[in-house]
Amino acid sequence: MENMTLKEVFEDRDDKPFVLIKPGGNQGDSMIYAGARKLADKTGLEYREIGMGRKAKNPRIAKNEIMYLNGGGGFNTWWNWTPRLLHQLAKQYPDNLIIVGPSTVALQEWYLKKWLPKDRNIIFFARELTTYKYLKENFYPGAQIDHDTAMHLRPGDGYLEKVIGKHKPALLWNVCLRREDPESTNEIPDQIKKLIDEKYFLYTVDPCQSAIWPQLHVKANNLYTNRSHSAILGSLLDKPTYMFAGAYHKNRSIWEYSLKDRGVKWIE
Repeated sequence: MENMTLKEVFEDRDDKPFVLIKPGGNQGDSMIYAGARKLADKTGLEYREIGMGRKAKNPRIAKNEIMYLNGGGGFNTWWNWTPRLLHQLAKQYPDNLIIVGPSTVALQEWYLKKWLPKDRNIIFFARELTTYKYLKENFYPGAQIDHDTAMHLRPGDGYLEKVIGKHKPALLWNVCLRREDPESTNEIPDQIKKLIDEKYFLYTVDPCQSAIWPQLHVKANNLYTNRSHSAILGSLLDKPTYMFAGAYHKNRSIWEYSLKDRGVKWIE
């Protein structure tokens, strides 16, 4: 299969019905789903959306439907759901094409060998070069690459507002939005340590679990984060955004492939 963007793959199959599958997650994942929905609408796809989180009931999928499994960062042992869901769908619907949206995989070969379907009609999109090269060499020679679907969003397009609401932009604070979970490290860049005690500096842990998640971004002056979708949202809102590392290659890889060219700065 020649190299194609996700939009081109959609356009090439716009005569088929799609089912867009949401595997659960937080507000960052909602941005991914909104971006895919926008792309599907722009392409003119006939589609329906279903949620398939850990506790969701197993829906019925028709034989003529193409399954689009929304991408993200779930292909690792920490979250341990999206690869299982992909495995389940491939087994239950062996004749249906599955498209995996732009994703990052941890380089955990034993785990991926256990759950990624083999010899299967799958178009797997990476969202950065580390994942893309790893998949092509070890799992899917026909793997594709494209940017995270959240990057299709734009302020005022209606899709982004459905995720973050309608908040007037402001410059009220400098903010560090830091994840503290298995994807995080204990290291905080010195540049951030120097700012923590300053007036109007907010230090927020796990912002995606905060009720004011959108405002933390929309009203930021400068935004520092090790959450990839906080960095993506900062770039969409044209905020000065600074990204730092997580526990594995994801943040750096996404920054190098997508966010560097969008003006996001990397800090050690």
